[in-house]
Amino acid sequence: TGINDGVGFVASDVGRSIRFFGSDGEWRWMKIIGRTSDTVVTVQVYNHALPDKDGTLLWRMGAWSESSGWPAAIGSYENRLGFANTTEEPFNVWLTKSAGYDRFDINEPLVDDDGVTVKPDPSGNGLDPVNWLLGGSNLILGTEGSLKAIGPRDSGKAFGPLNVRQLDANTTSTFARPGLEVGNVVLFFDAYGRSMHEAVYSSEADGYVANDVTV
Repeated sequence: TGINDGVGFVASDVGRSIRFFGSDGEWRWMKIIGRTSDTVVTVQVYNHALPDKDGTLLWRMGAWSESSGWPAAIGSYENRLGFANTTEEPFNVWLTKSAGYDRFDINEPLVDDDGVTVKPDPSGNGLDPVNWLLGGSNLILGTEGSLKAIGPRDSGKAFGPLNVRQLDANTTSTFARPGLEVGNVVLFFDAYGRSMHEAVYSSEADGYVANDVTV
């Protein structure tokens, strides 16, 4: 139920990851290496072995696949790779573990270098697909409707799943081509590629303010 819009496992799920919560209270991840039917697959277990073969309802499919889509936006931030904008989840941002560029696993409880998944705040300027990611003092998200940012809640501590927040955004749409950080500002084009804007962090607004600098 709920897998591939209710179809169940399909052939293209081979190679897809699964996150699984064992009876020992630990999360681990698996990779599908074979499919028998729409309800049965064979998996390879990573991290550490399962303590038993007890069933659980605490599991989920990996976010990316042929059916759910692959990230359209890629960037880096704080020694992590960042990905965003899949077919099923065009608004989400996924960041790898710190210095673990192909790993998104987490611990229970969370630790600072775990992978980070950010689901956007629907308040403010609403939800728009992410066009591009640009790492700097914060992770800038250029979306179809506005410029947004993700950064640490406490600047004195390491960015991670325990220290993350979304900053207020402006309402300037962004072009598909990524912006460019120059000094302390971000230069980017609007959605039509006709006007250039300069975004700079404002402590008064506690967010990014964008000015038209086309001239």
